[in-house]
Amino acid sequence: MKKFLLLVSAVLCMASVDGQKITKAFGGRIGDGSAFGLEASYQHPLSKMRRLELDGALSFHNDWMGISATCLHQWVWNIENGFQWYLGAGGTIGQTFVDDKYGDDDTYFSIAF
Repeated sequence: MKKFLLLVSAVLCMASVDGQKITKAFGGRIGDGSAFGLEASYQHPLSKMRRLELDGALSFHNDWMGISATCLHQWVWNIENGFQWYLGAGGTIGQTFVDDKYGDDDTYFSIAF
């Protein structure tokens, strides 16, 4: 099962880049730090050098569950041979759902750079 999830996440993370042209891309992340998490990502070109990234995430822990949405505006620059780098800013809104014996549910906002 782990090999299948690794293969699926690798395929989802692939995006095509052609010179300085920014293309639409879908991606995914799987993590297991302090909580197991799943994230889906979509990048949409706004112009030749700008794109919008939208992310949705679910996190699971023994005592809580979380859901969040992130929106980032990114500026993209070509380095060489089609390799690019980017800089972006945006924000996240999320909600945690906690087991009653450990506390209250919480809504949060964050700024990302």
